Amino acid sequence: MMTKGIIYLNVLNTDSNYKLELQQLKSYAKKNKIEIISIYNDEAYSPIVFDRPYFKKLVDRIHHNEVDILLTSKLKYIGEDLSKVLNYLNDFKKYIKFISLIDNISSDDYEDSYEIYDKVMEALFNAN
Repeated sequence: MMTKGIIYLNVLNTDSNYKLELQQLKSYAKKNKIEIISIYNDEAYSPIVFDRPYFKKLVDRIHHNEVDILLTSKLKYIGEDLSKVLNYLNDFKKYIKFISLIDNISSDDYEDSYEIYDKVMEALFNAN
């Protein structure tokens, strides 16, 4: 059985990075035998706000064990509030594997997200 994955982005569809990042994530999924079951993009919402429609749907699907892996290109798409992002990373790890491709962050790299605090800080605050 293939691993079921969701791609999550938070970037304007018209942004040139959108197509590039989506293609990179799809290529990663194909290479790693991950079946992408959904692609979510909260393009009109600030990552400071966690009450985003697709993000809430994503978290719900994770908590209902409908997915094995979450792929995103940048950690800042999850959110830009450091403590909330660290809490979400810890929560996600209980259910799924998490990968932020461009930031090179994987849930395989930590037991508790505070172990990679510096890496998360860099991803959130030095990101373009």
